[in-house]
Amino acid sequence: MRNEAVLAGIVTYNPDIERLKLNLDAIYNQVSEVTIIDNGSCNTDEIVALTQKYNNIYIVCNKRNKGIAAALNQIGDIAVERKKDYFLTLDQDSIADDSLIAELYSVFSDIVVGVSCPYINRKNDFIASSGRKKVKVAITSGAMIRTSVWREIGGFWEYLFIDEVDHEFCYQVRRKGYSIFQINTVAINHIIGKPFSKRVLGHQFNPTNHSPFRRYYIARNDVIMQHLFPDEKEPFSNRYQMLLRIVISILLCEEDKFSKIGAIFRGVKDAVAWNIQNKEISERRETS
Repeated sequence: MRNEAVLAGIVTYNPDIERLKLNLDAIYNQVSEVTIIDNGSCNTDEIVALTQKYNNIYIVCNKRNKGIAAALNQIGDIAVERKKDYFLTLDQDSIADDSLIAELYSVFSDIVVGVSCPYINRKNDFIASSGRKKVKVAITSGAMIRTSVWREIGGFWEYLFIDEVDHEFCYQVRRKGYSIFQINTVAINHIIGKPFSKRVLGHQFNPTNHSPFRRYYIARNDVIMQHLFPDEKEPFSNRYQMLLRIVISILLCEEDKFSKIGAIFRGVKDAVAWNIQNKEISERRETS
């Protein structure tokens, strides 16, 4: 049965069409409507053709890549327009469990719940269990958001563009007094980058092999988050140490080393400039 209170949204950027079809097949019968926000893909025509095979899937085509935060806010705006109390956000290659919507929706009888999320199955270690667990952060893939909370916060911070958008939003959710719950009966498979494992000098490395484009935003936004939220220890206890480990991992394990490390240094430089300019700012909404 389709849940009429929930809109599902998927952000696409050059998606694998067969994988996207599996994603749509898994979710479209669980909600009243699915909206795809396409961020300037090269294969937009294929995405449009795919959506025409369903009766409750719609697409908005951005002419350029506006970033994940802007696309997520477009989903939120559509949820408001359609009078949906909740919206689900999915990555283009995420495939939902058959009961994802029902399980995530079940916790919202508690008015202090702002976001619910599934278990993130990165290592194929998911074992369904009963109950729910309060968590500090949730990634956007598979997260269900109370629309009124999204509006109260002011949406996702579009300056971040891509990386840390989900974590920053969760920090704001908790600052407003709302809770985030992980539902342990359902899971979403999620892979970060293009990971592989390599042993160097007796040490195990698990590089993600992100592009220089992503390395820039990861570095820039991590330094900004450390500035704005120094007391937040999840998902990273120390972002500066994490960046140092990334540089070492790139040097020892990845290709295109100088482009990636150059992108990291540019990101750090731009973040430091932003932090200096906004050194008295503790609430990012004032700087948007």
